[in-house]
Amino acid sequence: MGSMTRSTLISEALELAGDTSLTPRAVQWFNAALAELYAAAPWSFVCRWFGPHNVPAGSTSLIAGTAIGDDADSFVPVRIHSIIKLQCADGANEPLEVALDATDLLPASSNPLLPLAPRQGQPPKRAYVAEPGNAGAWTVTFEYPTDRAYSFAVYAHIIPNDLTSDSDRPAYPNDDTIMAAIRAKAYEHQKDGLGFNEVYRAKVAADRLLYLKTTNAHAALRLSPRFSPAPRRLRQWPP
Repeated sequence: MGSMTRSTLISEALELAGDTSLTPRAVQWFNAALAELYAAAPWSFVCRWFGPHNVPAGSTSLIAGTAIGDDADSFVPVRIHSIIKLQCADGANEPLEVALDATDLLPASSNPLLPLAPRQGQPPKRAYVAEPGNAGAWTVTFEYPTDRAYSFAVYAHIIPNDLTSDSDRPAYPNDDTIMAAIRAKAYEHQKDGLGFNEVYRAKVAADRLLYLKTTNAHAALRLSPRFSPAPRRLRQWPP
């Protein structure tokens, strides 16, 4: 999380841009810039586990990313940008050695017809992910129906909702990058021609090197057992 509030970030950026009269517009630029920054990469500060999602025997799918269901409060302040991983547990909430990650979560368009019967003794080991429809709900369709009841935890890249208070602080940790985004929009509005968009993009590129390298190993190494240990090692459920 950054150190500056929404009010301070906007006022400092506009002061540097030379036009503090743009504050009403800058509030919109601020939230648009944050949404863009959050979506730019699966940063650790916008990735989290949700669940558990309980599914009965014979289930062919689960729904994630909606404020309806047994985890109703989990999704209120955010929306899911992408699903990164599923962790499976049995009906007793004992983590199983089944984790579906980048190689196992496939686009819904590649989903073949489901088999007629579950594979006994085998939890789903592949799933097909459909991007959200109504209310930001993601549909995860299993490769075959579940042979018994399971719980699934969903690890997702999220986009926090817009900040509405001047005292709020964004989750994005680099205040300078946020201010650069606001300045770029201010210069664009002024038709100043300073080319500050290039400065802003350079700051985002630098943030990728800093934050993805040091705090979010799964972005490049999520298939490595070093960073994705076997579920049996988990000490709590959900993760």
